[in-house]
Amino acid sequence: MDAELPEEASGAGSLAANDARAASDRPRRRRRRASGARRSCGRGRPDGKAAAAAKPVDAEAEARAEAARLAAEERASRLAAESARLTAARLTLRRGDAAGAVTMLGDIARDFPGGRLAEERESLLIEALVRSGKTAAARQRAAAFLRAYPKSLAAQRVKQIAE
Repeated sequence: MDAELPEEASGAGSLAANDARAASDRPRRRRRRASGARRSCGRGRPDGKAAAAAKPVDAEAEARAEAARLAAEERASRLAAESARLTAARLTLRRGDAAGAVTMLGDIARDFPGGRLAEERESLLIEALVRSGKTAAARQRAAAFLRAYPKSLAAQRVKQIAE
């Protein structure tokens, strides 16, 4: 923002330019203070040094807060996508296309390996395997499900489906 001065500008001319720059900085300082910048708390630092020392911390805090907000949005977006795909697989199974549901659920497991809806996905997959006639695979999956989620709300249903 500052205009560069030619090298020959010296003496009174350069002092006037420095005064003009300093004067143009003053309104910005006032705006910062009015917008919540704090003065020194009496710890021996003049206002300028306190503000300069606090500025990087504020920038870091803002960056961390922004990163956390973006991560939360991404998690919510991934959860919504996983949920929508599970709903589609469930509807496919309800329409009678068990093989299609098995394929869809396999794709979901691949795309969301640590998905938050893994328990629901696995219970639905067990049901789809049974309906598609793959009872041995369904029993294996049911045993693994019951080991992984012994207190699941779906545990009783998985036991019934796999029998």
